[in-house]
This record gives sequence, structure tokens and C-alpha cells, in this order.
Amino acid sequence: MQRITAIVQEDAGLTPYSDPALFGVTGNNGYGLKVFACLKSAGLPFRHTHISDASSAPRAQRPDFIDGDDAVGDRDRIISYLTHRYGLTPDAG
Repeated sequence: MQRITAIVQEDAGLTPYSDPALFGVTGNNGYGLKVFACLKSAGLPFRHTHISDASSAPRAQRPDFIDGDDAVGDRDRIISYLTHRYGLTPDAG
């Protein structure tokens, strides 16, 4: 797995992996940015890591997400996982 750069937001076990940053934006993939925004707005501590090689990811695509022993791929599944696991209410307004 080739690590391009790692941005540590906070010291935590939640680790979203996404494509490398581009032009100062935290990722170059809208799907990964949505996961990043969900975590930031929820106030959950996490470590955001950029990796260019997605071969080890579920479905070999980014974004993917690690929470302890749980690995989740696909933006919608990640947000659903976070909603259920941590009781988030992203549509509460």
C-alpha cells in the first residue's frame, strides 16, 4: 500500500482512507469528501489518510473506512455505518 500523505485530524481509531489531496482540497474524490464532511460535522475524532493504491480497499475503490476491526467500503455504506454505530442524525437539520 503506497501512502502519499497522512493528515491527522485528531488521535482516534476511526480512519477514513481516500485519494490524495489535490490543489489544497482534502481529497480529489467527491465521494471521499462526503465521508470527510460527515465525520467533521459530527465532531467524531478521526485520522484521515490519503492512499493512492486502492487494491487493498473493499471493492478496490476509495473511499473506505476502518473502525477498529470493522472495514467498510462505499461512501453510502460508510455514512450508514456511522449513523447506526454512533447514533448520528445527519438529516436532523
